[in-house]
Amino acid sequence: MIKKQIELIKHSSFGKDAIIYMIATIFSAGLSFILLTVLTKFLSPRDFGIIENFVALTALLTSLILWGGNTVVINYYSQDKKNQFNVVVNGIIVQSVLFLIVSFFYTFIFFGINRIILIIAIVFSILNSLFTLITTSLQLEKKAIKYAIIVLSFSVLNTILSILLVLNTKDYFGRIISFIIAVFVVLLVIGYPFIRSKLKDFSFKIAFIKEYYTIGYLLAAGQVISWCLEKIDRFMITGMLSIEDAGIYSVGYLFGTIVLVLQSAISRAWLPYIIDKVKENNKKAISRAIKYLTLFMFIFSVIVSLVSYLYIIFIIDKKFHSAAYISIIVCFGYFFDGIWKLYNGILVYENMFKFYTIAVFFAGFINILLNYITIPIWGINGAALATVFSFFGGYFVSIIYVRHNLAWFKK
Repeated sequence: MIKKQIELIKHSSFGKDAIIYMIATIFSAGLSFILLTVLTKFLSPRDFGIIENFVALTALLTSLILWGGNTVVINYYSQDKKNQFNVVVNGIIVQSVLFLIVSFFYTFIFFGINRIILIIAIVFSILNSLFTLITTSLQLEKKAIKYAIIVLSFSVLNTILSILLVLNTKDYFGRIISFIIAVFVVLLVIGYPFIRSKLKDFSFKIAFIKEYYTIGYLLAAGQVISWCLEKIDRFMITGMLSIEDAGIYSVGYLFGTIVLVLQSAISRAWLPYIIDKVKENNKKAISRAIKYLTLFMFIFSVIVSLVSYLYIIFIIDKKFHSAAYISIIVCFGYFFDGIWKLYNGILVYENMFKFYTIAVFFAGFINILLNYITIPIWGINGAALATVFSFFGGYFVSIIYVRHNLAWFKK
């Protein structure tokens, strides 16, 4: 029975796209871990702490610049609203200008972030917003191969530049500057033709800006809270312990996100799959897929946690060995996050952005509260445990809402 269902998923459009996404993300992740292994030989825990805080900051800035722009893009494809790309680009322009203005009033060092790093973070976030806009569109158009080409191009270029620049600078700055160069080159070569094709009649209008802020505020709020769920622990560790501890934590966390690689590949193909099955009036197929994907992700998480622990102990530089336990804990956190994303796909399909935001807020609140309690007691291991419980909390409330309030999968 299980073999039959796996074959059905494999030969569906969802299965084919998921496999392509998985290959792209696994290859990208492989490059990340090769890069990590090399960088631990040349960079200190403090360097990694600054890099991780930079990455966390850019994740937040990208969410704020996009301002729920994914909602607008979904409307472009699902409701045939042809002006939506005009709307989202208008919004990105306004948000970008506002953040660049703010950066010139930034005069202090906060969590290792000075004005130069902040400006680099803002510019990278602007480019990353366009990059996200393109990859989201390719997912909704079911152009998995083109998506894979763009993602892999960025990963390869970013890896090569990071190694060359770090060998030259011998500190965190080479790694940070590689992000912005890589995404700029990819957008210039691959992304520009795509954006141009969507903006043949581009115009800058107040009405578009107003629509951007009106439509996207709920999802923007959800994305910011989601950032609190996944990234705020870096800043809390830096503030409550040290930036060196944040660097060690980031190394272990990165290994835990191997599970994120799998569930991200699945989630990218998940919403188009839901749309297709609902059109076929076949919600049972969605329910069965959730069961088998949950089992698959659990087995995968167990394997990854063991391999990650051994890899850190025997391969990674010994100054990062305390990150081994972090990798195990975070693996299971992202297992719950993966199941949660399956139910979130249903919430997005039902346009339940309000409840989605509430669920993420609930999980984010748990994460901040538990980090505040556990970090002073168990250090970076406490932060990792907070991640597990917060993801489980979000998953728990979402599954109850989907199965009972929305009455999905009832016999």
